[in-house]
Amino acid sequence: MPIFEVLGPVRVRRDDGSTLTPTGLQSQLLGLLLANPGRLLTHDRLADAMWGCPADPRMVHRLQTHVHRLRSAVGDLPLAADPGGYRLQITAEQTDAGRFESLVSAAADVAAQQPAQAAALAREALNLWRGRPFHGLETEETAAASVRLQHLRVTAWEELYAAELTCGHHALVADELPPVVDQHPLRERLRELLMMSHAAAGRQADALAVFHEARSVLRRELGVEPGPGLQDLQARILSGAALDHDRLPPAAALEALSRQRAGVHGACAAVEVPAQLPARPRGFIGRDAEQSELWTWLDDDHRPASLFTLIGGAGVGKTALALHWAHEIAHRFPDGHLAVDLRGYGPEDPVPAEQALAGFLRALGTDVEHVPDGLDERAAAFRSQTAERRLLILLDNARDVSQVRPLLPGGSGSLVIVTSRTALTGLVLQEGAHQIALSTMGDDDSRRLLGQLLGPAPSADQLETLADRCAHLPLALRVAAERVRGIGSEDLPTVLEDLEDLQDRLDVLDLHATGDQASSMRAVFSWSYLGLEPTPAWLFRCFGVAPAHELSLQGLSALAGLELRIVRQGVEGLRRAHLVESCGPHRYRLHDLLRSYAIELTEDHEGDTVRQACLDRLSRHYLRGVAAALEILMPEEMTIPEAWDLLDADTVRPFSRKTDAAEWLEQELPHLLVTAEHCADGGQPRFAVVLSKLLRRHLDRSPYLHSAHRLHTAAFLAGRRLEDLAAQGHSLRMLGRVALLRVQLEESRELLERSVDCHLRAGEEREAAVTRGLLGGAHAYRGDIRGALREHRSSVDTLRALDDPAVCFSLANWGLAHHLLGEADEARRLLHEAVDISRQRGSPYGESVALLNLTLTYASTGEHEAALDLARRTLRLATRLGRRARACQALVSAGEALHGVGRRKVGHRLVRLALTEAEDLGQRDIIATAHLALGGLTREARALQHSRSHLLISLEQARGHWDLEALTLISLGETCSATQDPDGAREAWGQALAIYERVGHAHTPVLRRRLQGVESPAVT
Repeated sequence: MPIFEVLGPVRVRRDDGSTLTPTGLQSQLLGLLLANPGRLLTHDRLADAMWGCPADPRMVHRLQTHVHRLRSAVGDLPLAADPGGYRLQITAEQTDAGRFESLVSAAADVAAQQPAQAAALAREALNLWRGRPFHGLETEETAAASVRLQHLRVTAWEELYAAELTCGHHALVADELPPVVDQHPLRERLRELLMMSHAAAGRQADALAVFHEARSVLRRELGVEPGPGLQDLQARILSGAALDHDRLPPAAALEALSRQRAGVHGACAAVEVPAQLPARPRGFIGRDAEQSELWTWLDDDHRPASLFTLIGGAGVGKTALALHWAHEIAHRFPDGHLAVDLRGYGPEDPVPAEQALAGFLRALGTDVEHVPDGLDERAAAFRSQTAERRLLILLDNARDVSQVRPLLPGGSGSLVIVTSRTALTGLVLQEGAHQIALSTMGDDDSRRLLGQLLGPAPSADQLETLADRCAHLPLALRVAAERVRGIGSEDLPTVLEDLEDLQDRLDVLDLHATGDQASSMRAVFSWSYLGLEPTPAWLFRCFGVAPAHELSLQGLSALAGLELRIVRQGVEGLRRAHLVESCGPHRYRLHDLLRSYAIELTEDHEGDTVRQACLDRLSRHYLRGVAAALEILMPEEMTIPEAWDLLDADTVRPFSRKTDAAEWLEQELPHLLVTAEHCADGGQPRFAVVLSKLLRRHLDRSPYLHSAHRLHTAAFLAGRRLEDLAAQGHSLRMLGRVALLRVQLEESRELLERSVDCHLRAGEEREAAVTRGLLGGAHAYRGDIRGALREHRSSVDTLRALDDPAVCFSLANWGLAHHLLGEADEARRLLHEAVDISRQRGSPYGESVALLNLTLTYASTGEHEAALDLARRTLRLATRLGRRARACQALVSAGEALHGVGRRKVGHRLVRLALTEAEDLGQRDIIATAHLALGGLTREARALQHSRSHLLISLEQARGHWDLEALTLISLGETCSATQDPDGAREAWGQALAIYERVGHAHTPVLRRRLQGVESPAVT
């Protein structure tokens, strides 16, 4: 019987050992069947998944055709044609997923008594993985199955490393586990195991650093604190209590495993019935016509969708109507009610759909650590969990359609209410949503609402006047009524007189004629503001100066120019007046309308000089914080003159630990970027320039490239505004570096050439030389190696003459260029010099670059022991520096070297791990490198079909990287030759030869002779 494999792209392993990888609709059909083994898939279900339409007779015929083709391709396909559909009749052992689950279960069963056996079983299970389950298939069913298997994979890792710890293999766990933790940052149990490995080895500081990183990630991603397991472990380490290894195995893992093997998606502990609706609005009045329309729509059995939208301007009562009606119909939805404020309009960024999905999944019973990592995975999990439920879902204050769509449930039993200030036309056109537009309240409804809030005392004329001056906006009416009640209804004439006297506020409250309803609340905010003492009032206005929407207590102290103690007291006054809200420990923000009001107050009360002084103080606070963080995280960056200008011997350092510095940088980065963009166009352009220099290395990583582009663009605009050629040159260099990392080669070359020109015009020979080193890299990526060598030589000559430590980077790039040409000896000479200079000058970053390039030169000549030593050194440095991509490349090199010295299984496993990490990073060049390595390793193991598959993937991912493309083609030719396919070998080697001839590669003659030696095709 064939074996069906889904732990990667779907394929079939036949009895004769050959494999079949279906493509197109056959792959989709087989994936759907394998995602539902033993279950009947109806014609309708299959047609909907494959073509998005019902199974009419024509669709059924097409489906039968594809089934026939699939049977013919597979051979012995155990597919039963039941009435109305198909059923794949296979056992668990006939799939790699079933085998994987069995091995994980067996590992869990023996973990307590035989931990070494448990570790071996778990490793065997994990080695079955080839990539993301059902890779390339986009149906909801395969996505849900993929998510479940990926959860179980994490359970397998937990079983493995718990067993290894029990065996006393602390160093192994500490070495292997961090990349897994990085892939699954929300999985608390993995972090527990990593903490245990450090603590057991006597590295309590490292163990506690793992805890603090976990807390930061959980707060940022899910808004929760670490669970009891992590907190208990932290307490034990802090107290010096003994750590009990017996507490690690697998109560939680076994429970999750048993649930997943029973088919419960998302590791739900129980079927939860959430009740998230906010309280019913007090004294709701009016909207009779809209409610009548909603009831008619709800009772229509033929409505196109269970989704409606309430749209309208700010303050018209969208949320109040949505909540009132939601409570009216809540009893119709026995499986619960979900609600979220999406913050589509406000000073904060809108809530990302993945964050909202995380909250929904937790509310439905998903353990925090089992919430999937990506948007697509979370959306698939949410649809799966809601497909058979009847839920009421409120999505309040949506920004746009793209924010809403991932939050729509599966199945048709649930009802979704969306409120927004925009039309959300896409939901009407594509999802069939019913839409109601709200405007201001009518005269009668406004008087009724005020009469209910204020009682019988006011006269009809007074109620009418008050409603008019509140523009008939429901929120304004309620606030005005609350003020009247606070001082007594007998003083209503006084309130009306106050409203009349405040001409500007009258104008605001009378804006219903122009439709500018968002400004109608200025009067409401002013009533609270005028009751403040001088210090809280000044702090409130300071929020209007800050470019970012959020401030720490220390940032507010700097902005206001007041002592921290005074600021803390003033913030408490603002909190009591409900004019500020907390958004984390010692962090505060205003909501959108309050912030708008604060900006207006600042413009009215403070002149340009005062506002500029505030920005100057805030800018210096931010820059000192960045410099202090870098002093701990990247001390080599403190050679930047601006850094020492900010931190003298008397400056109090705010951070004592790396984790605190990293957490501060991560938390403040969005606000630093907003401030830099504001200052570049405002009165403090130097801030953007200095920040660009300070953060150049910190942002020089894949996850931060978008932030880097924003910052360096702001710095360039600031430099141009300052007419500072040096600043423009630096920012252009960093923008060129970003473009190079994004493989935008022509743009990178242009930016770097402009950078060189700016530095030369500014008389900065050193900076121009540094940029030339990068420009050489851009030429090398484009295949212009001679141009690269020219730029590298010029850069090195200048920097050597200046005795500048940056020469190590130019040497490393120069050596890499020679390596790309196949000139190993010259490459090594330059790279060894780069390593030596990096060490002498204390530049671990430069050393890691040079070591990685040096590793490649030894690997290319088959000197595996040397390559392995260099790869390990690179990996240690890159991990310490937080350079995930470089660590991933080092893993590939280490895996190949281990394979070369005879440790084939370990080597193969390391390359697989690197591939998984590269896919998580989205680094196409490293993905290509890993597949290239696996293509060679599997060819040596005579798994030629696997080799060919890996190399074809590598070829696809390597487009734009001529060196990787050429190496892949050469390896593909070798695989074709091994499979007696001379035509394929000739074609692959011919393409590689064309690349080598174009760049002038040293191995061109060797490749040409190899190509000439290929057997000519037979003549028929």
